[in-house]
Amino acid sequence: LTMMTSFAAAIALDFKRQIENRNDVFCCFDNYAIAVSKVDPKLKAKKMEEEEKDGQTLPQLKHFFWDRGYAPMMKSIVGRVLILVIALVLFILACVGLSQMQIGLGLEEFFPEGSLGNRFASLQSEFFPTWPAQMNWGKVKYYDKDTQLDMMEQFEDVVLGKRVTTIDTDYLWTASVAEWSMIADYDLGYCDSSSVLTSGNCGPVLSTTCTGTWVENTPELRLAREGGVCRSGSELAAVNSSYDTTKEYCPVLHLSEADYAMCVGLYVNYTLLYSTLAPGFALEDDKMTPQVPIKFSKASGSTMFTYDLDSTEAYVSMISDARDACDDSSGPHCWVSGIAFEYWEQYITIETWLLEISGFGLLIAFAVSSIFFYIGFNTHGQKESGAPPPSLICGVVDQQDAFLSLICGLIVALNSALSLFVVVGMSALSGVNMCGLSAMACLMSAGFSVEFSVHVVHRFVEADPSLSPVDRVIEGVESLFMPTALG
Repeated sequence: LTMMTSFAAAIALDFKRQIENRNDVFCCFDNYAIAVSKVDPKLKAKKMEEEEKDGQTLPQLKHFFWDRGYAPMMKSIVGRVLILVIALVLFILACVGLSQMQIGLGLEEFFPEGSLGNRFASLQSEFFPTWPAQMNWGKVKYYDKDTQLDMMEQFEDVVLGKRVTTIDTDYLWTASVAEWSMIADYDLGYCDSSSVLTSGNCGPVLSTTCTGTWVENTPELRLAREGGVCRSGSELAAVNSSYDTTKEYCPVLHLSEADYAMCVGLYVNYTLLYSTLAPGFALEDDKMTPQVPIKFSKASGSTMFTYDLDSTEAYVSMISDARDACDDSSGPHCWVSGIAFEYWEQYITIETWLLEISGFGLLIAFAVSSIFFYIGFNTHGQKESGAPPPSLICGVVDQQDAFLSLICGLIVALNSALSLFVVVGMSALSGVNMCGLSAMACLMSAGFSVEFSVHVVHRFVEADPSLSPVDRVIEGVESLFMPTALG
């Protein structure tokens, strides 16, 4: 909205400022360099001669800030030591700030202070820091027993993690279908006519094809008394003596894809379990049979909650644990979603992202500035000799210029890295939390540093060799001091 209503007006005002040769920030002052450069050479010489007689060769601001301030300070040993001490102090403060850097912005930061949204987000974070969550699976082999066990393991690993509500495994629809497919002899309750959810319509009652089996609990899933769906062998041996009483077993419905879809259709049509668990897979036009293959399903969208999320660190810890248990597991394709994940997940990798982008940016700054220096040195030689250098005509690389260009590019990159380090550290010390917005603002500082450093280093190298190093630095900085100070 701001871009649509204000940007055009700001551009128009900026055009007027440029036409009147005024500075960016201190717009009440004329830009002396631009104004003089546009004057006729004869008038310019006359104006400079008049100003020299009046002792006003430079504008008052430059005379005050540069001639009487920064330049004398750079020429004196005390001044240079003072600049070094200031730089060292800033570096130390940046180190302290980085050690205390806080990550993330709460939702209340995006609303005006005192507004309804700001008030709600603040109170929610303080008194009720919880958000709903759900687990999702893509196109996997739901009909396969190994996939069903893997899904149970992923589900349990997530709900048993920190800051996630611990809920029973039968809230996972494939686990519920597996239990529903067991015969009445195992007394799981699904074949009981008094069951509110099934009215006795369990899988084996509706179709003998929909009869599940018990497989060994190799993933070490929870037992029924712990909130899981697995049973001890001693319980099952009372019905079928073939089960080892020293082992544990979990229910599965291992069928072909078509038969599994038929059984799930019965599960949907003859029980209330589908509407209770809301697995989310698409149904055919009969609103009973799932579309095959099942390309998406979810679990516990109404019963799984994340809680105790009173800080960004708590969010990051919870999301990392859930991602390890689901997204990054070796099982079927799975991911956890919800408001807490979709917004706060950015802060898991914000530090790594900032380091990577900074590294790439500095590498590009080194490469581009080195090329700029190399071309600049050759162009300078062309102006002095009047003939283009061979390196620009035939593609021949002058080793001395190339080496010097690389050294200059390295200086620019190092200066930009130091600038970025100090900006990030001082921002953290000032209480600025690291997020996408603040990270981009810090990265922009590297761009300004590159621009300033390139010009200063280039002017230093191209300065009169007879000048002392200090005078060459002053000559390089002088041309950029006032434009930088005045915006």
